[in-house]
Amino acid sequence: MGSHSVTCHPAEVTLPPYGVCVCVCLVPVVRVSSVAFLVVESRAAQLTWSAVSCNDRLGLQSRYDLLVVDNTTASLAVNTSTRSVPPLWLRDLRPYTQYTVRVRYANQYGPAPYSDSLLFATLQDGM
Repeated sequence: MGSHSVTCHPAEVTLPPYGVCVCVCLVPVVRVSSVAFLVVESRAAQLTWSAVSCNDRLGLQSRYDLLVVDNTTASLAVNTSTRSVPPLWLRDLRPYTQYTVRVRYANQYGPAPYSDSLLFATLQDGM
């Protein structure tokens, strides 16, 4: 089981004679691992990763966030969230372009850190 970050928020209600009630929210800190590409084409790529285990989710499964940066223009190519489990297709990419991708898990209390960056390049058209 991974380590956890704990955020405490005082509740609006007091419970006499004990004082303020405190709610504990657990934000996951386990990074998504084994990020890899199954298929890379000129305008699309199929991405996979190891799903975060039930013990490390610390709440209801909420989503995976994907961040894809076009390294040629240093612009954000994809910034999306999905409730789907991998594999996942990234579409509408530019041919013969280098990208960096990172993935993170988030539960209802907040996101875990992003995975390590993974570099990939799309193929030329017609290849």
